[in-house]
This record gives sequence, C-alpha cells and structure tokens, in this order.
Amino acid sequence: MPEAVLITIASWEERFALGVGRSLSQENFTDVVCLVSDRYADETSERRTAARLLASEAGVQYEEWQFDFEDQVECYYKMSALAQERLARADRVVLDISTAPRTLVWMLLGALTPAGREIFIRYSQAAEYDDWQTTEEGEPRLIINRSGIMYPDKPTCLVALCGPEISRAEKMFDRFEPRKTLLLRDPRAANYGEIKRLPNDYGGTVQEIVFDNTDTSDANLSRLEELVQPQIEGHNVVAASLGPKMSAILLFKLSQRYEQVGLSYVVSGQHNLASTSGIGQSTDLTLRLGKK
Repeated sequence: MPEAVLITIASWEERFALGVGRSLSQENFTDVVCLVSDRYADETSERRTAARLLASEAGVQYEEWQFDFEDQVECYYKMSALAQERLARADRVVLDISTAPRTLVWMLLGALTPAGREIFIRYSQAAEYDDWQTTEEGEPRLIINRSGIMYPDKPTCLVALCGPEISRAEKMFDRFEPRKTLLLRDPRAANYGEIKRLPNDYGGTVQEIVFDNTDTSDANLSRLEELVQPQIEGHNVVAASLGPKMSAILLFKLSQRYEQVGLSYVVSGQHNLASTSGIGQSTDLTLRLGKK
C-alpha cells in the first residue's frame, strides 16, 4: 500500500481533532504525524487523545513529535529531520496548517523544497470565531533560511498581510522601523473580529490596501509581486503573515521567487483558548516545491 502521511499540529481547538477525523474519513492514510508544542502540551492533551483514538479506529499509525516551538533552531533541525528522515519515502504528504504556527509551515516547506516534491496543503476554518485570538505578543523574528538579503545602507519596507488585528503589525513596525509599510488587509477581516487601525503616529509611512490574503492562485501571487517587486530595488523587504493562515503559503511562494524578501513572524504571547469552536469549510492546495 502506498505510504500516505497526514501531518497535523496539536491544538486545544476543536478543529484540530475534527480535522484529523475529517481527513481520515475522506482519504486512505497510513500514518498521522502530530507536532506538539512543549509549551502547550497540557492544553492540547485532551484533543491529542481524541486524535490518537480516531487514528486507531481507522487503522492508521499515529506518532507525535514533541519539541519547543519557541526555539527556532530546534524547530529548524526538527523540520529538517522530519523532511529528510520521515517523509522522504512517503508517496503522498498532506500538511494540515489549520492550527500550525507559520514558522513550522515555512521551515517544513523549506526543508522539503530540495526534493522538488508535490505537497498537499489543507486548511480548515473554524465554525465560529471569538473577537480575539492572541495578545501580549513577543518580539518579531526573521526565519532561518528565509531571512532575505538585507543591506545596511537601505531602509526597510514592511509588507504585512493582516486580518482584523494589527497589534503584531505594530510590533513589526517597532522592531524594523520601516520607511514604508504596505498593510494588506484581507477583505473578509471583519468576519473574524473587530477591525483595528494603526495609530496616526505612523502617518504617511503606511499604505493600507485591500488584498485577498487567502487566494494562493498564480494570479493573486502576481498581484502581490506587483506590489512588492518595486520595493526591492530601494528597500530591504520584510514580509509577515499576520492574518489568514493561507497568506503564509502565499508569502512562501513569494520568497521562492524573490530570495531578497525576508519572512518574519511574531511569537504569540497569551492565547484565547476559547477563540474558536467547531470546524468549517476546508480548502486544499497542491504545492509543487522547488518550482518558481
């Protein structure tokens, strides 16, 4: 039987285990690999037990990789090991990013890129969303092997793909002190919380643009390129996915085309453990890695 692996990231959200169940009911998987954060092992324990039971009932092997998601170096080595040792022999890999930190998504896709293989990305919305998801964010960081090309004599252009919240965008602004900021606001942002605006203090450095952060098509990628490419000549470009999760895939594809663009993220501080409930519509995307 061909080896088909479902990769999922443990969460306290209902859609984590529900997503595992949905995937197992729709496809023939041989293995489920669940990535577990040391920091939230207790909070995710109940849902992981449910996911493990679903895999057992489906006759699918279930394994967990637990490590420190906050340690970027450890994440890099774990994702490299997962790609080179665990997934190299798999005939099909489905990566469910519904509850995944952007760092893990970018690092795993980067680790899988040299093989030039096809990866299937799956994202499931929650059925309902609370007004806020996270607060008390940490400091912005650039991603290992996706940090772009930075010149000390160039100003910074920040490209932030946002939903309703902009607190993490403010953190990015304070960290990188951009001369120019493109705030790309998803048109459906109001469906996921109250729309927040950057303070007037940021003035003319910020250009807010309505941009579909969930559309990973070549046409939408081309529109993103039209916004970003003119900035590369005169700026160090830092891009961040701060809204819809699929925007992380869009930025990964952009970084494949422009190695000058650095990918950044902000470590989440306090999570709202009741931020979502249920599971909604799922979206699948086929990603050919190594193809620019």
